[in-house]
Amino acid sequence: MRGRLLTWMMITSLIPAIFLVLIGLTYAEKILSSERKINFSANAQDVYNLIRTFSPQPGAYFTHNNEYIKIITAEYTEEKHGFKCGQVTDNQLTIACKDGFIKPSLLQRAGKKMIYTDAFLRGYEIKANCFLL
Repeated sequence: MRGRLLTWMMITSLIPAIFLVLIGLTYAEKILSSERKINFSANAQDVYNLIRTFSPQPGAYFTHNNEYIKIITAEYTEEKHGFKCGQVTDNQLTIACKDGFIKPSLLQRAGKKMIYTDAFLRGYEIKANCFLL
């Protein structure tokens, strides 16, 4: 009796998994760190969508002085400009993209809490005209 019960439990637990494979559903692959890195040479809307995709965990990030900084929330504008991609355009951390700008509103340094951009810039200096990777 006990053997039949175990066999029945094994068969019934496999049916959903086999069904999912037959209809083409599989598990998602692990998200790589390179997929979360922000490429500012892309369109502003694409960068904005990347930030929203990975927010709040695991988080889209850029590097400044070899430190990872995650952008949790941001706004974007599409307009022509003369800045290079990844260049900080002002003291409010507006970042130039291919066809517009990204304006982060909530940031997080590695191992720290999430904070708003104005508070972030009071404790961590990112000057205008520097480039973010």
